[in-house]
Amino acid sequence: MRVLRFAGAFAPNIWMLGGQGATIAAGQNGASLCLDSFYEMHSHTTIREMGMRYSELFRSRIASRKPEFAVAVAGICGPTETEAVEALKSAGSTGFPVGIMKRMFAGSPSMWEEYLNEAAEKWATNKFVVLVASHDLAVRRRSLELLGETLGLGDRQYSESLNPRVDCASAT
Repeated sequence: MRVLRFAGAFAPNIWMLGGQGATIAAGQNGASLCLDSFYEMHSHTTIREMGMRYSELFRSRIASRKPEFAVAVAGICGPTETEAVEALKSAGSTGFPVGIMKRMFAGSPSMWEEYLNEAAEKWATNKFVVLVASHDLAVRRRSLELLGETLGLGDRQYSESLNPRVDCASAT
């Protein structure tokens, strides 16, 4: 087995997804942190506090690395609120594990923009990962297209949003 070693500017940016445990592990190991907001039902205050705790604990092995904190959100963006809610109601029939999700959001593009902007204020972050709550490829694709158009992401698949308040990446 060959192990690759990275150093300096060539080191990959490692992200940890989770809750309280990931907050501590990511901070102590210099990894980026993405808190999930759908498996654990943390209050807005708790999410904000975990982000601050992570920043306090952050120890980078690379001098130029700064803490990066994102929140993963789950749901569906539809052309209208009604269509998004209907798609979310049928998510279980696509095999998506709705039964274990504690928080999901369904809404139109403008509702998602408002939701993410409010979350950015409450959670003190402008980075989000969106988990589309469906295994139906057409629903997932349309949801991400609508979010991308609304948030000014265009055809890009990664961060660097034109909207300085909300930075959005997708996990599909």
